Amino acid sequence: MLKYIYLSLAWMMVLVSCNPGSKEPANDPSVNTLRLTGTVKYPQSQGLVILQRLNGVILENIDTLTLDQNGKFATKLPVPEASFYRLDFYQQQWSDFILNDHDVVVNVDGNNRRGAMEVIGSPDTDLFKELAIMAQDMRSSIKDINMSFIKAKRAGDDQKASQVQEQFEQLSDQYRQKFKMQIDAMGTSIAAIFALDYLRDNQLFDFDEEFVFVDSINQKFQNAGIQNTNYLKFANGVEILRKLAMGMDAPEIALPDPLGNVINLSSLKGNYVLIDFWAAWCKPCRMENPNVVRLYKKYHTKGFEIYGVSLDRTKEAWVGAIEKDGLVWKHVSDLKFWQSEVTGLYNIKGIPLTYLLDPNGKIIGKNLRGKLLEDKLEEIFG
Repeated sequence: MLKYIYLSLAWMMVLVSCNPGSKEPANDPSVNTLRLTGTVKYPQSQGLVILQRLNGVILENIDTLTLDQNGKFATKLPVPEASFYRLDFYQQQWSDFILNDHDVVVNVDGNNRRGAMEVIGSPDTDLFKELAIMAQDMRSSIKDINMSFIKAKRAGDDQKASQVQEQFEQLSDQYRQKFKMQIDAMGTSIAAIFALDYLRDNQLFDFDEEFVFVDSINQKFQNAGIQNTNYLKFANGVEILRKLAMGMDAPEIALPDPLGNVINLSSLKGNYVLIDFWAAWCKPCRMENPNVVRLYKKYHTKGFEIYGVSLDRTKEAWVGAIEKDGLVWKHVSDLKFWQSEVTGLYNIKGIPLTYLLDPNGKIIGKNLRGKLLEDKLEEIFG
């Protein structure tokens, strides 16, 4: 029996579309029709039991289930491809599972967010939850290490803090290897794709650092001719990452500076270049600026350049921040905020964000800030 696990998946936080009770289209003979049954131990007099399906980043309501006098429910539904589904029991308890080509049984308490729950008959769900349990173990271990690190820092024990940091890095590496083994063993089950997304969304697995492995999973699905919508979305993301992988040529940027002159990123080749995506309204960006100014002054004469790309909306705010923070390097912007052409080009989900390029324009570092940036530049320039 699979016990209930509360999963903080990004898609669990999205809004549900407002179409309760909507039905699936008539069965297509070429589409699997599965039977979903189960029992609610404590049926509620108020509220509904709603079946939902993940569609992109939205949970769609596809059916409202009726319970008999014994708290049992049963329905048949077409499942065109493997996907995540959710049963919402009175907005008191939720069961998440993957439907593919097996009938599934879901048994729940129905009255408690963390009440007893079991999902029977879904091998993909079993695979996914095995990894989720491992991820929970990792989070628990990291929490304990973080507490030890904070305690050491507060006590001024730098030696202990350094030991704890090393312990954290070793633990993280061990779990990354476990995650990869577990996901690789899933073969071409769609659970592998959902598992990777889950780890990334919970910041337990860096796709940039593990791109070779992530791409190996992508290739496995591609070679098998998988056309699942969820996989194809994943594959598209992998192709975006491929263009921004370490060692790849940085995509060209050609935007105007504050005077209206277009400056190409490629015009800075021959130098080590930090592409700094920022904005005047971004507080973390502004907080980091003094550190970047200091490093620019230290290494500029040795061949270090900065190409600042702003996601501002107005020229006044942009130029004002440049002057106030003393940012004396090259700056460009199309002043289109998140609609800027660079957001898609560099897969920008948030700022500050940086890319470090070698003199040939190839990516050699990502998201370097603070001490990470300082250490990398010291490594390069001595």
